[in-house]
Amino acid sequence: MKKLGLTTILYLSLTASGFSQLSNVPLACLTVANMHSNSYTLYYPNGVIEETGNWKNHRNVGDFKRYYKNGQLAQDFHFTISGKRDGVQKYYHENGKLKIIGKWRNGEAVGLVKVYDRSGKLVEVVDYSDGKLESRYFELITF
Repeated sequence: MKKLGLTTILYLSLTASGFSQLSNVPLACLTVANMHSNSYTLYYPNGVIEETGNWKNHRNVGDFKRYYKNGQLAQDFHFTISGKRDGVQKYYHENGKLKIIGKWRNGEAVGLVKVYDRSGKLVEVVDYSDGKLESRYFELITF
C-alpha cells in the first residue's frame, strides 16, 4: 500500500476547500508538510492570510495565529516543542473583540478561562485545574 505524503493530503484539503488550481495554492502550503522544520503561511482564496505558524516533526510548534476571512485575528496560540498548547491562548470574535482568554499547560487548560460576548462583556468564567473543570461562573443577565 502506497503511503500518501502530507503534501498530497494538504493539497487535497486545500483543493476541497476552494483552491481549484495548483497555481492558486501558495508554495509554502505545498512544501511545509515535507520539511522537518519551517515557518508557514496559509491563504484564503481571496489572498487574505488564513494561518501562520511553525511546523516541526509533523506538528505545530511555537507561535500560531489563525485569521478570519476578513483579516481579523481569530486565534492566537503557542505550542510546545511536542505540539501541545501552552501559555496564554486567545480567541477573538470576527469583529476583533476578545472572545476567550485562558492559560494552557502541556495541552490542558489551567486556572481561569474567561469568555466574552461580541460587545466585549465578560459572560462566563471557568476554572480549570490540570484540564479538569473545577467551577463555572456565569454573568447574570437582567431584562
